[in-house]
Amino acid sequence: MGFFRRTAAALAAVLTLATPVHAESPGDVADTPPPPSGPPAPAYQQLSTDSNVLTPSLETAADIDAFLARTPLAGLGADFIRAEAETGVNARFLVGITWVENNSGASYLAQTQHNLFSFVGDGPGGWASYPSFQNSIQTSAAYIGKEYARPGGIHYRGGTIAAISSVYASDSGWGVKVARAANFIGPSQGAPFAGTVHLAAVADGHLTLHVANQGYVPWDAALGAQLLVHYRWAHRGQSVTGVVSVAAPALRSGGEADLAVPGVVQPDAARLGRRPRRGRQGLLAAVAGRKLEQPRRPAHSGSTSRTLSPVAAQNSRASTTSAGARAPTSSILAIAIRSASSASASPVNR
Repeated sequence: MGFFRRTAAALAAVLTLATPVHAESPGDVADTPPPPSGPPAPAYQQLSTDSNVLTPSLETAADIDAFLARTPLAGLGADFIRAEAETGVNARFLVGITWVENNSGASYLAQTQHNLFSFVGDGPGGWASYPSFQNSIQTSAAYIGKEYARPGGIHYRGGTIAAISSVYASDSGWGVKVARAANFIGPSQGAPFAGTVHLAAVADGHLTLHVANQGYVPWDAALGAQLLVHYRWAHRGQSVTGVVSVAAPALRSGGEADLAVPGVVQPDAARLGRRPRRGRQGLLAAVAGRKLEQPRRPAHSGSTSRTLSPVAAQNSRASTTSAGARAPTSSILAIAIRSASSASASPVNR
């Protein structure tokens, strides 16, 4: 069993709930996952003063951007979503604070010190100063998550908006105003299940994928959620396919993780055939009605990743067998998610 000379991950995009995956021709059927009807998406809930600030926002970066489009915070939706993914603090709640405290970045304090959450510090006027709005969002979300939202925090009073309001601001109506502002961001217009993925590492017996959740549903929202990886090994026009499952990482929208996929063993090249083939060494995979072709020469040997909607994300790693011969290439044809209570699955990429 040789090492890889070239490994490419051909991936397709957004995992849309209950959207069948179609092959373009009868010959593609063997490499096409079954039609999905996986876990349901949780319903959007408006925030109230009784809401716990650690509940998922069920929004994407694009949803936040749409709300902030005409403010000084335009284009920073991804930073609020990333802050939620890393700290657990609801992104809508964070946006609501910036709206109430500093007019979504338009106040003098925000414009001169990038202070969006009105935290005190050693900057001018006794206020905290930050190098950028992005840093203010990340730093403040981490502090709120640790000190206001969770037991053991110095300002923890229960973790609801009302509880935080009692120690965050002198205005008794602060919590109501923050919740009202947060609710201007309505139900997500994005896909519930979507993501990006690229091949991070290859070893005997397993692959390592780098995955990112770009849908609005947390991947651990479904009980016992599993990612199903539909893969193919190919060599000179011959191929073998398989499906393995692995526990879905607990990622909210914008979250990223490396994911080990065990039980994926590189077959012997002799098993797949060694017949010479002229012309382009194309790798065609039918995924959700689209054919994705592996380029003959990757742009570079590093890893790349693009949004899985609907373009291919590709990653190339180079090595040689002991004889310098070409080894089989691996292709990730599709990734789907399913819950423990459902026999079917929703594709993460289509």
